[in-house]
Amino acid sequence: MNKTWSADPTPITVDALAALNSAKPLRAGKIRVTFENVPAQGEVRAVPMDVKTGQDAVIELIREFRYPTAFELPKANAKTGGVTPTTPTEFEVRNTGMTITFTPTVRGPFVVLQGKVMESVFEGFTQHPGAPFHVITTKDGTVVSPNRVQSPMFTTRETPFYAALQPGKSEAFFVNTEHGPQKLTVSCAVIR
Repeated sequence: MNKTWSADPTPITVDALAALNSAKPLRAGKIRVTFENVPAQGEVRAVPMDVKTGQDAVIELIREFRYPTAFELPKANAKTGGVTPTTPTEFEVRNTGMTITFTPTVRGPFVVLQGKVMESVFEGFTQHPGAPFHVITTKDGTVVSPNRVQSPMFTTRETPFYAALQPGKSEAFFVNTEHGPQKLTVSCAVIR
């Protein structure tokens, strides 16, 4: 099912659009862009950032998730009955949370933001397949090592956006999050 989420269905008249088109062009070298209603780790917050026009900007509301990606296989010593369980040997880091990337440019009386909002969510673990990754027991069923060898599962959602803002005015759009579409408000101010 395709659905369109609109944060501001208010129409603009032809006269109002003509007035905007003929407005004095902005002169801006640096702009403060503020994203509001940003969901981050259970909180909603406003995130301002000062950025030069034409410069790529990144806002990260993230946590690092470190996990093993390669393993030394388990070893059993038949003489002693001892076991060395599966041991991680290599790790990677994945950022979970929300990342907003954008580039502001000035076009006439507008600050145009082109970018995307990405959300990466940890969903759970999956057990690695194969006999070396099973629970290790003695012949009578006593657990010697749980030998848990798992990898994380992630979901990534991305919402591209293209906004034409007037300094001092807020505009809103929806982004895709783990809790469904959520309204994000953005505004800007010319610093210099």
